[in-house]
Amino acid sequence: LCPVNYFSPIGRDNGDAENACVPCEDFTDAEFYGSIACADASEKEAMKEREILTELYNSLGGASWKVQHGWLDPDISVCSWWGITCVSDSVVSVDSIHLNQNGLKGDVPSSLFELRYLDEINFSDNDITISFKDMGDSQLQYLNIDSTGLSSL
Repeated sequence: LCPVNYFSPIGRDNGDAENACVPCEDFTDAEFYGSIACADASEKEAMKEREILTELYNSLGGASWKVQHGWLDPDISVCSWWGITCVSDSVVSVDSIHLNQNGLKGDVPSSLFELRYLDEINFSDNDITISFKDMGDSQLQYLNIDSTGLSSL
């Protein structure tokens, strides 16, 4: 396997020059053994946001949502997933989630509050529960959880 901060197209050096492990360029790294690419800070942030939204999808029964266009498609930016809005088209930073009246069911994962630029959530008219104990330094300014069955915060 390629060592940390090295990569190859197959994640290991098999003896030929085409698949040799090479060091990552400046300002990028490969955090794991066997990496197939190096990533810079913005790429890592985009991967983290995709992981958080994937957890949201799986936790709230995404396969049964009324509308789920683009969700979990590895070839589509999370900014193009239905109900997701980003800071801009060129910056993959989620700033709002609007999944109202979409058949969500379950517990909203606390990791959602790790989305650094998230300032707006609309989960109204869904059967969800949400905890605010792990909000940390969340930038959340708008929250609509009307008609979710929540009885207290």
